Parts: sequence; structure tokens; C-alpha cells
Amino acid sequence: MISRRDFLKLSAALLAAPLAAQWGRTTGATPPKDAPNILIVLFDTLSARHMSLYGYPRRTTPNLERLARISTVYHQHWAAGNFTTPGTASLLTGAYPWSHRAIHFYGKTLPAFDDNNLFSAFRGWQRETYTHNNLAMGLLHQYRRHIEHLVPPGALALYDDRLAAGLFARDYPVAFYSEERIRGYRTSIPTSLLLAYLSKGHYALRRKMLNETYAQNFPLGLPDNYNDQIFLLEDAIDWIIARSGHLPRPFLAYYHLWPPHEPSAPRAEFVGAFDDTPPGVPDKPLHIFRSNVPAQDIPRERTHYDEYLAYADAEFGRLLDALQANGRLEDTLVVLTSDHGQMFERGILGHITPVLYEPLLHIPLLIHHPGQQERIDIHTPTSAVDLLPALTRWNALPPLAYAEGQPLPQTTASPAGERPIFAVDAKENAKTAPLTTATFAVRLGDYKLIHYIGYPQADGVSELYDLRSDPEELRDLSRARPELVTALLQRLQSARKPPALP
Repeated sequence: MISRRDFLKLSAALLAAPLAAQWGRTTGATPPKDAPNILIVLFDTLSARHMSLYGYPRRTTPNLERLARISTVYHQHWAAGNFTTPGTASLLTGAYPWSHRAIHFYGKTLPAFDDNNLFSAFRGWQRETYTHNNLAMGLLHQYRRHIEHLVPPGALALYDDRLAAGLFARDYPVAFYSEERIRGYRTSIPTSLLLAYLSKGHYALRRKMLNETYAQNFPLGLPDNYNDQIFLLEDAIDWIIARSGHLPRPFLAYYHLWPPHEPSAPRAEFVGAFDDTPPGVPDKPLHIFRSNVPAQDIPRERTHYDEYLAYADAEFGRLLDALQANGRLEDTLVVLTSDHGQMFERGILGHITPVLYEPLLHIPLLIHHPGQQERIDIHTPTSAVDLLPALTRWNALPPLAYAEGQPLPQTTASPAGERPIFAVDAKENAKTAPLTTATFAVRLGDYKLIHYIGYPQADGVSELYDLRSDPEELRDLSRARPELVTALLQRLQSARKPPALP
């Protein structure tokens, strides 16, 4: 009998109909001669502050450190938002949240970006996507006319009883969101009490059975994505390995994987890999937006996150070995990054919060150029909105008028970063209305401003930090340097744009 993992490898070669919706249109565009493949691997909720690659004392990322030896490593790279929707949308469009307006859960960018995104820019490449994350899937679905193979989250799941992908594939985001309401997820009152009761009962039973089956390898339970979809990261890595050897050249592949997003579910050998002693993290004051989480739980959750990250890193190591073995590192530009980070401090656990501290914004970016054999370290501040302009420039494509980023620097001689970069959280704001309830972060050189508007407990409040001398953001300089606060607020005001309405 063929095993599940062998089936996934076979399906990767054949790309069977159940595993992909093929909606992309043939554009007739011709890539530049000898254009490289582009492989983007995104690990969700991966904070650079938890990576040994960037100096974290726990050895969480030895395999990413292997990739770093032959890559360009960006040390001061920022997400544009603090959760999946705005963070991913900015990466895929090169625009900040105030322009694309994918600022809510299950939100989409404005229609102006339907044909202005990563995938539309690379006409002529064979474009493929997969994600475990249904928030990211909504964005990919929006851009589907420019994607030849759009693989839905449930395609690689151990268990998925959702109906949206199978019955309403062309209206996936609306169908998925509606199904959530019918089943009673993320709402106190389901629209169907009977279906909600049956659905949750069936999921609980299947989850119990699967956890018992895999208990030896996953003693804390199997990974899931909060949407009744249970998966193994190993399956996705096997599938990506097989796809990397079968996609026509040149290809653009975007794979958005769930770990180390909570709930943490590392494989057995990583459970207990680290003790609960905080790894050199200083105590920080409780924030006005703190969570209702017992203080004693946060160090334990931090440790579980680090173990889950080490597990994800080990699986990435298998992918790296395969790319080296099949020669893909010689003809493929490989990008490793994240959409946002995670908080385990100030009484805040997670990333669904108005705050924009460094554990949420500082994310990894490693780029291996085809055939690169040495490490290059870039310390210039950069943003997720810079990736798309960089990829188009490096592939001799026209500049993108809608992109607010600029091409990433490639040498250590790059200037020290006198252009501002930004991040936004506006999940409580109306989609197309002026931003009146939001948090903004501005970085200019070593200085960072956090500014809150519209919150009853923090309207008009600013915090100022010198990240060079105070990387943990412990000393608020806003009262000592009011002139700098004013200057950064002016930079923010001049950069903010109205939504990109059609």
C-alpha cells in the first residue's frame, strides 16, 4: 500500500486535480533570458528575536544558519503589520497597509491590487502557491488569475472537513468565512446550532484519534491552524521538495507554512529541548494593552514556541538538503522570511494586539542568489515592502509604480538607513475610512517611534526608542526628545496615503 507521504510526492509530480485549482491565465509574457526560479518560503509568526541566527541564546535555527552561510542576511528587517493579513499583503504588493487596506481578519486588498501584486509582476514564470494559513489563502485567492497552481490549505492536511474549497472553490474566501459563522467559530452564536454541535463534536473525535495515532512523534498533539485543519509540516516539506524538481523553469513558488504559529506542537525530539529559564530576557513593565494571561504562563509558552521553531528549522533543513542535492541552489533565488513575529513580554502573549514592539516587527530575511557561495550581512533597516521591488529589479522587470518600498540593498556598503520605514496595525478601523483608530511605527536610522491614535486609553500617545543603545525598548525617550518625536510624526504624516481605491 502506498504511504501518505509517497502519495504526496507522487501528487506533487502529477499535480493531480484534487490538489490544485488551475485558474491562472496564459499571458504570453516572456521572462528575461536565463531568468532564475524564485522560491519564497515563509514561516508564519517567526520572530527574528527568537532565532539563534540573529543572536538568540537558545540554538533554535541551526539549519537556517547553514543557509545563511551562502546567503545575504538582512539583520534589521521589518514586517509591515503585526498579524498575517496586513503583513502578508504588504509582502505580496510592496505597499503599506494604509494603501492596500487588507487590515482585518480575512480581509483582502483593495481591487486596485487584483492585477498589481507579486504574481502579476512575474508573468511568464510558472506561478504556484500553497499555504496552511486561511488568512493568507484569502489573499492568494484574490490574485488567482495570475497563479497557475493555487493549492488550498486542506490539500496537504491530515484532516480537513471544510466544504468551502471543494464546493465553492471560486468563491473560497466568502464561502470559508460564511462556513465559520455557520459552524460557530470566532462567534458566540453560530447561525446553525445543529451543524455547529455536530461539526465540533466530529472534529474533537477525529483530533483525538489522530493525536493517539501520532502520540509517539507528537506528544503535545498534532499541529493545527485553528480552522479544524490538522497537518504535518513534514508532508508540506516533502511536497515542496518534489515540486521543486518538477515545476517548469522558470518558476515562482510561494509557500506559506504555519509553524511556529501557535498552538505549539513540536515533534517529540524537540519537546523539552530547552528549559523554562528565560534566555537573558529582561523584565519589562506591563503594558496598557496587556493580555489576560497569567504571568507565570508566559515563560512556558515562550519555551514551547522555541521548541516549535527548532522543529520547523529541522524540517527546513531537509528542504535545504534537497535543494542542494537537486541543483536548485544553482538556478533558484531562495527567499526565507515571515509575515510578523510574536510577543512574550509586557503581559502580552501572541500577536493579536495593538502594539508594535520589535518582537512583532523584527522578522528574518535571508536571500540566496543563484550560485551564491558566501555570506553577506546587511544591517541597513529594510521592510517587507522592499522585497517585491527588489525581485523585479533583479530580474530586469519594469519598476512598479504602486510599490512603496525600494529595492533591497545587496552590499555591506549600503547607507545606514536614512529613509523611514513603517508598520501599521488598524484592525479596529473601517476598511476604506481615514485611519482614526490605529497604531503606527516609524523607524529612521536607529530611532523608532510608536504612535497610537483613537484608543481611549492611549489616544495620541507616542513612545520613542533608540534601538542601537536600547534594543529591548526599555527607555522611552519621548519626553527627553520631543523635537525628534515631532520630526518622526511629520515623516509619518507625509508618508501616509489614502487607500488605493480604483
